[in-house]
Amino acid sequence: NPQTAGNFNIVVVGWNDVTAGVTSVKDSLGTTYQLAVGPTKYNLATDGGGNLSQSIYYAAVPPGGGANTVTVTFSQAPQYPDIRIMEFSGVVGLDPAGPSKATAGASGNSAISSAGPVTTTNAYDLILGANMTFGYTSGPGTGFTNIVITDPDGDIAEYKIASSAGSYSATAPMASDPWVMQTVAFQGVPTSASVIGKWTTQTALAPINPVHSALLKNGKILIVAGSGNCPPSQTGCPPAPPTPYSAYVYDPVAQTFTQNTQITWDMFCNGAALLATGQVLFAGGTIQYDPFHGSPNAAIFDPSQPVASAFTNKNSMADGRWYPTLTTLPNGQVMAFSGLNKTGSTNNTVEIYNPASSTWSSPVSAGWTPSLYPRMHVLPNGQVFFSGPAPTSYVFNPSSNTSSYLTKTKYPNTRSYGTSVLLPLTPAKGYDPKVMILGGDNPATATTEIIDLGAATPTWQYGPNMSQPRIEMNAVILPTGKILALGGSSVDEAGQASLNADLYDPVANTFSSAGANAYARLYHSVALLLPNATVWVAGGNPTRGTYEQHMEIYQPPYLFTSSGLAKQPSIGSGTPTSIAYGSQFTVKTTASSIASVVLVRMGAVTHAFNTDQRLVGMSFASVTGGLNVTAPPNSNVAPPGYYMLFIVDNFGVPSVAWIVQLHS
Repeated sequence: NPQTAGNFNIVVVGWNDVTAGVTSVKDSLGTTYQLAVGPTKYNLATDGGGNLSQSIYYAAVPPGGGANTVTVTFSQAPQYPDIRIMEFSGVVGLDPAGPSKATAGASGNSAISSAGPVTTTNAYDLILGANMTFGYTSGPGTGFTNIVITDPDGDIAEYKIASSAGSYSATAPMASDPWVMQTVAFQGVPTSASVIGKWTTQTALAPINPVHSALLKNGKILIVAGSGNCPPSQTGCPPAPPTPYSAYVYDPVAQTFTQNTQITWDMFCNGAALLATGQVLFAGGTIQYDPFHGSPNAAIFDPSQPVASAFTNKNSMADGRWYPTLTTLPNGQVMAFSGLNKTGSTNNTVEIYNPASSTWSSPVSAGWTPSLYPRMHVLPNGQVFFSGPAPTSYVFNPSSNTSSYLTKTKYPNTRSYGTSVLLPLTPAKGYDPKVMILGGDNPATATTEIIDLGAATPTWQYGPNMSQPRIEMNAVILPTGKILALGGSSVDEAGQASLNADLYDPVANTFSSAGANAYARLYHSVALLLPNATVWVAGGNPTRGTYEQHMEIYQPPYLFTSSGLAKQPSIGSGTPTSIAYGSQFTVKTTASSIASVVLVRMGAVTHAFNTDQRLVGMSFASVTGGLNVTAPPNSNVAPPGYYMLFIVDNFGVPSVAWIVQLHS
């Protein structure tokens, strides 16, 4: 039968001698299987078919899945080979260090085969047991479920899901005969929504490749593709301008799209940033494929206008930028940096857009050549930190238009299409800025690094590994301060899709499982936090002219209890929609036991990086009818613009967001 991508295959190979050996286990989908345990042998004095050997192998079903044939190759013809192949769905996590976490193997001659104990560290690990015997196994051991007893050989494969961390032994009753038995504890995936959250596929399909996506102040999502990695010269692709390109505004609640057909230049691979007014600035794009040359064009999308007429072209930059990053500065202006220029060279100048005059500053050389789509963050001192993808880290001072080298990452390679996140800024920690970089490189890495930019001498330090290597990944800050890391693959636009999602806890500095999404999220995939505290995930474009149309919603575990949906605290009418820096304001709520009040900036995401993503905590006190909250002290801590205001209760459950504009 066709296999499903991301599922997990386990192959038990047994044979009745000890001289033959397994040289490889491969399948027709191109996967090479890894050895979990073995060979475990029962060795008599002579080897005429009266001996026993067994090994257990594993591999994930690769992207695309499909009909599959597993081939086991031996060093010589084995005696009576017995091969059992099992496919598991949603129960095994693919740790980059290997999902096989504990193994045991034993042999004997008795009425019960037993591999010996394995010790697990999780309450949901998959415990697989299998034996090979001269006789016939009558059934599974106590607490285990039978998968198969081969006929006529009588060898079993059985399993159980660990109910708690601890020691487990796989056994199987049989006639009193020689046997070998093995047990493997595979890293499991918890299934409770209150532990890992829940993934749901939306019924609506994306009408264009969602290369660039931004959350608007009305809670809807703007999707822009331009040519969408589908060049006009390719059959079936949209024609070049002056034929306009389409953009769409998506309502994730109603699951409806509204079309705009005003775009007269190719916005593919541009930069975007949210202005203080809630408008979205786009700059750069494509004027030529293969080799790519960058466009100098710029435009504004105004969500206050009807969608059909919301785009307005603005003054162009001095030169082209293909793969630039746009960063909203503390004064509300926008810094454009990097990208390929009109002749295909890297643009190493900085230009600043002034929304008040719709003009760009004269280009200023940064003094160094950046990566394309540099990962940039505004720090609480007003400077802009460059965190990658290249190993060298710089700081840019927009007041003096000067750059300075800071440090270098531990990971020696460029983290291509990895991501970077400014970790939560909180008053309790003096808004100390820490930045985390995750994944990237090709083949991809699962490593992460963290730098404390408030330290006297900031240096990168390795953080915990993600569950899978990821290139073309996304990371989303949740209202609780945790980070959802998802998507990507082991090799760019190919390899094993990284379907397992991870939750990073910056307090504990650990990752935990966030379940698994259904569709491969590769090049040009995007993810955004929504006002209802869920995460919207879309896209994936491994080959030109095709893209993943299915969209998914992730409901984090904070939205569930062990018995159903969690009750979210609510924010009531009378809460202001406009707040000034350093001011005190009242959040209307009847909820008690509130643990935190935070602002999360509306996001703008493309190419594995959310340029506007930011969470800022606020101090507060309970008062009659609500909370007395103190706004962020200045625009360095929280650049001006629209934010989602969340209150989070003592159980870690966030409210639905109240949209506010933060201003001077």
